[in-house]
Amino acid sequence: MADINFEVLSESEEMYLVTIARLIEDGTNSPVPLSTLAREMDILAVSANQMIRKMADEGLVEYLPYKGVELTSMGRASVRRILRHRRLWEIFLVEKLGLAFSEAESLACRMEHITADYISSRLSDYLGNPAFDTFGNPVPTVDDEESSHSWVTLSSIEPGENVSIIQLRTEPPIRSFLASEGVGPGTRLQVIGIGIKNIVIKDVNDHLIKLERSIADSILVQPS
Repeated sequence: MADINFEVLSESEEMYLVTIARLIEDGTNSPVPLSTLAREMDILAVSANQMIRKMADEGLVEYLPYKGVELTSMGRASVRRILRHRRLWEIFLVEKLGLAFSEAESLACRMEHITADYISSRLSDYLGNPAFDTFGNPVPTVDDEESSHSWVTLSSIEPGENVSIIQLRTEPPIRSFLASEGVGPGTRLQVIGIGIKNIVIKDVNDHLIKLERSIADSILVQPS
């Protein structure tokens, strides 16, 4: 892959890349429809179309007519760098300064565009080189392509299997409830039983927790 001059990317281009990546991260299939991208960014579809075609010419994305947009290897490298900056700042602002996540997210979104790589490296060292942010979103590395993850939803696990929680794709009130039950990124659990509406899990202290299946559908785990 050719070297990337990150300095030539505009803030607008970076926001497009991040939005595409986060839509995919949240479960949108790639290629991402331009209508979905425009709706997420709260812009006109024609504006999204114009920018995506420009970014395709620059090698950041691939535009597939009538299907949507995909990130190229260059685009993925760019977005890993941006998300790394954002998520390290979010961790710092929430865990070290005690800011509410909504405020931290807004600030980190602005800081991600002006953070040099050496600053994010020092910030990562200061934070203990975290692999995940406060809500289980991965903190990307800069140099390596994403490894192929064996992550699945909690609701897809068979009774008796052991798992480790990777990410909670849930609303803040549900995350708060799960935290009160000792459930969060890194928690090791065993699935006890799965019903039509509920799933029963057990933590390492043999504490039983019953979750609605819709919640279990939003929890990413790795079998262990």
